[in-house]
Amino acid sequence: MASAAELERGYQSAVDSGRFADHINELTGLKHRWADDLQSVVRLFQSSDVPLRSQALVQQVLKTMAERINRLGQG
Repeated sequence: MASAAELERGYQSAVDSGRFADHINELTGLKHRWADDLQSVVRLFQSSDVPLRSQALVQQVLKTMAERINRLGQG
């Protein structure tokens, strides 16, 4: 979650600065780290005893974050 927040802030800052292209390498690295973290979280939940309702709630939150990050990433 922390890497998602960092990535989202990075995208928003790049968009707000009007110099998105200047930050693309940094943002690409952050996005790869976030994707790895996301896969780890999904695997962790799938192999845990967390109730399915709770898993569904977390998945919805992660999906919403991913959609927001992808929109920001389109510059």
